[in-house]
Amino acid sequence: MPSRMLQRPLADLIAALRRHVKLLRIYAHHAFQERAELFLSEVAGKLRMLVAEHGRSQRPLLLDLMDELGVDVLFKLNLPPVQDPDYDEEITLRRYMGRTALGIATGSGFRMLSHSEFVRDWANQYGTAHEAWRVTERFLNAHNAGLYIGGETANVATLRLVTDTVLHVGDRFLTEVTDEAVKAAEQRRQSGR
Repeated sequence: MPSRMLQRPLADLIAALRRHVKLLRIYAHHAFQERAELFLSEVAGKLRMLVAEHGRSQRPLLLDLMDELGVDVLFKLNLPPVQDPDYDEEITLRRYMGRTALGIATGSGFRMLSHSEFVRDWANQYGTAHEAWRVTERFLNAHNAGLYIGGETANVATLRLVTDTVLHVGDRFLTEVTDEAVKAAEQRRQSGR
């Protein structure tokens, strides 16, 4: 007989978020500062779990906790003064994850990948919880593009940028979360609001 699913308390999920952000920072250090490629998939897996949305079945921990607690950490992108709808604007992490990360040429044309799609593709195909036997053409092309940004392949530079952004927002969120806010959100959950 299947076991009944019980809702985890928000305080438990906040503790889990602290642990996952800490692990992401450790993996990122190995992957980007020490250039240990072995950790790139670990980084992608953590990012997927924290911020990559995909329908209703995948609940990204950081984004969902921000929603539950009613906290949106706004930040500015470090963009040059160009025509961009988000230039010099404060945006949310959810909006950032929906922004274009990379443009990839495929056999069926040019395809733009959002940060969320990029992270999901990497984590789902070369990730920590799943090693795909088949990969999408767009991921393979991004992975093998031969394009370098600041001495890193474009896909690694993109993964680093997403990681830095998520760590920044995650740290700010965890700093702003109070026990009182967690208790109030838990009461709203229990009352069904």
